Amino acid sequence: MRIIRLHGYIPLLSFAFLCIYSVFDFAYAAKAADEPAALTRHALSVEERSAVLNGLVFPGDDLTTSAWFEWGKTETLGSTTGRQSFKGIAEVSDKITGLDRGVTYFFRLIASNSNGTDKGTIFKFKTSMESSLNDENDDEDNGRVSDDVTSAFLRPVVQTRSSDHISETSVVLHGHAKSGLEDEKTTVWFQWGARPALGKTTPPQTFTGDVFDFSVPLLELKPNIQYYYRAVAENEEGISLGQVLTFVTASPPVQTAGDADFLTVATKGAENITEHSVTLQGLALLRSSKAVGWFEWGETTEMKNKAPKTPLEKINTVNSFYSSISGLQPDTTYFYRALADDGFGVKKGSLLSFRSKLKTMAPPVGQKILPSPQAQGVGGTGGTLTIESDSKEIQKGDAVRYTVRYHNNGDMNFSEASIKIIFPAVIAYKGSDIQNVSVTNGDVVVSIGTVKANDSGTFTIHTDVQGAVSHKGSLTVVAVLSFTHPLVDEKVHIPSFTSHEVKADLNGVADVAGSGFWPSTITGWLILMLLVLLIFVAIVKLYKRSASRERNKGNKVMPAPGDVFHPSENT
Repeated sequence: MRIIRLHGYIPLLSFAFLCIYSVFDFAYAAKAADEPAALTRHALSVEERSAVLNGLVFPGDDLTTSAWFEWGKTETLGSTTGRQSFKGIAEVSDKITGLDRGVTYFFRLIASNSNGTDKGTIFKFKTSMESSLNDENDDEDNGRVSDDVTSAFLRPVVQTRSSDHISETSVVLHGHAKSGLEDEKTTVWFQWGARPALGKTTPPQTFTGDVFDFSVPLLELKPNIQYYYRAVAENEEGISLGQVLTFVTASPPVQTAGDADFLTVATKGAENITEHSVTLQGLALLRSSKAVGWFEWGETTEMKNKAPKTPLEKINTVNSFYSSISGLQPDTTYFYRALADDGFGVKKGSLLSFRSKLKTMAPPVGQKILPSPQAQGVGGTGGTLTIESDSKEIQKGDAVRYTVRYHNNGDMNFSEASIKIIFPAVIAYKGSDIQNVSVTNGDVVVSIGTVKANDSGTFTIHTDVQGAVSHKGSLTVVAVLSFTHPLVDEKVHIPSFTSHEVKADLNGVADVAGSGFWPSTITGWLILMLLVLLIFVAIVKLYKRSASRERNKGNKVMPAPGDVFHPSENT
């Protein structure tokens, strides 16, 4: 038998296989994030001819999930129970009959929905023998030992630990578990709810080992509410419950009347202008509480008419609201503006105007009817404001630059002009290329002063994404140009908005992919797999070359017994 010496190639070969395994294992973990989970639990009511199979289903999403059991006398199973349908986390059980006495059976739970299929761990139980219910040999394979005291020692020990990262709508729960069975799997999760009875369950996590810590974030909680929770652990010997602890979510920021940080209102141009009707439009950005929006309008700047109020409910998102006005006079100028009230004071948008259309009539031959003027600023004053960013998608650690442009497109000067930029809490101001900048509670105010008619300006703001952006969706940055109206001696506010898409976290995948080693795209994974394959091919070639050298050494001609050795023939 030839012994092949690999010498230093074994570590390289192991590394190549480890890389290939890591790629597939990591890709599977990302894929399975939203798939259902099946948790097989111990059989109940095990008798001579029957048993109740038991399990727990986690749908992975708000989908209808089918669940059933596979079972049989060997680990290949072979028989199945009927399918049951559930929506949400559910306990599953099914009684099987017609079993043989004193026989060990194997079973597992399976869960399936449109996101995928998951097969739980295979458990086992042993049916009892007739007239031998207390025989130790009848109970030794029932998924638990016959001695309740011994079983208690083999069950996991679980401890509920203090929560942290508590905000208005989220928290991170922590637990600690010690497995009672060496090198066996232990499944852990949390029970939680707004009442001591709990009622909700987090998805399960499975660990192999003696001692381990585990954590789960909870999202979309309600502010200033006390919640209850406890850690739970389960292995083949049973379930253990931790102590019930509590936490209270943070309260919303204290809001004061007239605080512009919490409510921004803008009047938009009128649409669908006819002889007798029009559609008025407004925007409102809410920062903490719900509000109502409406319009004032009329033939003079006193605007004695009020449109019905519209509920505004989207927090940290731009709310659009509308009102259809009828009964107008043809060819008449009307003034209007948007208003909103969040219970802490009324905010007013800019004062705009429109002119209703002329009565429809056939024009004289060769004469054209000019269109009615659209919405514009009062008294020939008007301004535009835009804010743009250099990054549409953001995540923690990104540096984002914003470009702000403003323009006085009227025929009168703006006075006491300023631009306020309102950032989400996770975006922090770092600097600007313009002077007269102040920062209050993370929001940036740029004092401009007087802006002459038809004058404009541009400046940039530099920021960092410092907080953890853990939710999917978008974040909105608001800029508001404010100045004193030269005719009505009141503040005019012109808003502009830009939004960022939040890069999906995928339960930690984004953090690992963003660390600089793991790719974050399918193309990147394919390139990494190709590199690993090339490394593997190179290792195989080195191995073959080494093996060839060993064969050459072993194939040197040796003299047979009795032959005369002639050095000249072998040198």
